Amino acid sequence: MKNGTYKIVEGEVSNLKPMPKNGHIREEFSVKNIHFSAISLKDNKYTMFFNMTKYYGSPIQKNGQKVKIYYLESKPEKLCFPLLPRCIEFGDETVNKIIKLWVDTN
Repeated sequence: MKNGTYKIVEGEVSNLKPMPKNGHIREEFSVKNIHFSAISLKDNKYTMFFNMTKYYGSPIQKNGQKVKIYYLESKPEKLCFPLLPRCIEFGDETVNKIIKLWVDTN
């Protein structure tokens, strides 16, 4: 963060898919077509990134909320071996990790 490699998006929450109390893998939402996901802190206590879900106290509760998110964009992992014709990618999408979050509660 000190070298300014984080990004910032400001706008309204859309496409909120909350994790139900009985659980599924991730809670998802978007801001200006930038996708974010979270798992509950109950399941992942040791992370430096924001990982709270609606039912475990997240301030993100509904579509239309105004937010400002500071995040790190992480591209899919690649492994390249000299004897293979191409690199192997793990995962197929960019993972945006929230490092700071502001939510308008009005």
